[in-house]
Amino acid sequence: MKAHNIFVQGGEFLIQGRDDDDDVPTEYHIPVTITLLGGKEDYQITTNTEVDTGNKNIVVGGKTSMYGKSRSLYMTRLTREVEPGDDHICVGEVGDWVAGDELGIAPTRMDPLERDWGVITSITEPGETDCAFKVNFDDSDDTTEEKMSYYHFGSTIEDWSDHLDIDMRGEVFLLSRSIKIVGEDEETWGGQIIVVDFKEDGGTRRSGWVDLNNIQVYNCS
Repeated sequence: MKAHNIFVQGGEFLIQGRDDDDDVPTEYHIPVTITLLGGKEDYQITTNTEVDTGNKNIVVGGKTSMYGKSRSLYMTRLTREVEPGDDHICVGEVGDWVAGDELGIAPTRMDPLERDWGVITSITEPGETDCAFKVNFDDSDDTTEEKMSYYHFGSTIEDWSDHLDIDMRGEVFLLSRSIKIVGEDEETWGGQIIVVDFKEDGGTRRSGWVDLNNIQVYNCS
């Protein structure tokens, strides 16, 4: 789905499954991407005479529910140090992660901007390497696009009870979700999800309500 703006003025905007027996919202497993288009001044939308939201918005004055597919693991930790230029990481578990999933690696030093990310190309199971699980980001030797840019602390220590119970190993996060909301990269203007509560000129009251589960949001606020 591509749009400059989505205005849920009333009613419901749903991306979810539904239980036939009791009408309970369930996970929607088919991949869905909503791309918000354009620059800040394109196709502006006004919810009332006082609020000008600009372009590239999902404005909710009704009800919006999105239920993406749940995953078995959202975060794990490094079991070995990562050096700049590495094209793989060693982690303790991978759950249901597969090739094509996007991962983020949190900083482990003083600079909060020393984070890395990459797209999984393959996963090597235990016993095939000296890693618990080896997550590969790049199968080629002639590109640095998916190689690590920063150092990240990792350790084979599993029981940190002798270290003041503080596990300092780098955290690795699963970023991929089956439902994505993406703001097109134009004029450095990202997308926005805006929940509004206002009265229309005719006197009708609009109160937005949003329920987002397992949603990936990129270049939006």
